[in-house]
Amino acid sequence: MAKYIGTYATSGDVQTALDNQELSRPFIAYTTDNKKVIYGPTANRAEVGDIVVYSVADDLLHYIKQTDYNITSYPVASYVPVGVVAYPQTDDAILGPSGEITFMGLNYLDTSRPDTGVNSSTIIAWGYNNFDIPELTNYANSGTAITDMNGKANTEIVLQYATAQTDWRTASAITANNAAGYYPVFECAWRYHTSGTVQGDWYIPATGQQHKIDFGKISDSLELVGRGRIAGNIPFFSSTENNNKNCWVIDNSRAEIKTSPKIGGAGRAIPYCSKLMTRI
Repeated sequence: MAKYIGTYATSGDVQTALDNQELSRPFIAYTTDNKKVIYGPTANRAEVGDIVVYSVADDLLHYIKQTDYNITSYPVASYVPVGVVAYPQTDDAILGPSGEITFMGLNYLDTSRPDTGVNSSTIIAWGYNNFDIPELTNYANSGTAITDMNGKANTEIVLQYATAQTDWRTASAITANNAAGYYPVFECAWRYHTSGTVQGDWYIPATGQQHKIDFGKISDSLELVGRGRIAGNIPFFSSTENNNKNCWVIDNSRAEIKTSPKIGGAGRAIPYCSKLMTRI
């Protein structure tokens, strides 16, 4: 059973209180700044490859340990798979103010089906190829690019410049263009949603977030839920900018961080999402 440890003025106060708490079993702390912090021993924390599902019974997201998941115990009609945990919860602010779990979507982003994406690998463009977005930091090399963990914030910044297709939030398709004001990969990420998530929840991960990925474990989990393994030897877009013409990508087959033109001749993208949830 969960242990309730009290109510605090801010989520920072919760962190202070935790320094004197023994994490012998899971507990939840609530703060008056409307943030909920979920804590628990290592065995109850999410790990790379755990399956994120939407539970029809309680209308909430949960995660299931990769080693426990099977469709007999967790039929899709009751536990709808929506993603795979992207990196360990111990790396994901579990001892910080949010306790959110970051997970990767099951589908590739696609301009013709922006709300759902597609199961097969599809090419998509990052955006305008001759504009340095002022609010994004330019990372000159891979060593500094992997320090960028701000995918959600990066996505929101880029979307301020997605002005060319005025109806991109509601149109049946996103315009696949790399001219001024077009940012297809970010527009598709905003549109993407699943059971238990809504438009605006999903984002393009930053290079630092991608760098933590164990693509082998992720692919094993994708197979468990009936999706194909992540396509190899192709670049996946991050939301991290290099300069006016280039962004950073990761080649999952070699875990190589490199730059790529924003026009994305061969780029793909899988969205990420960060949510509070508990283990089933």
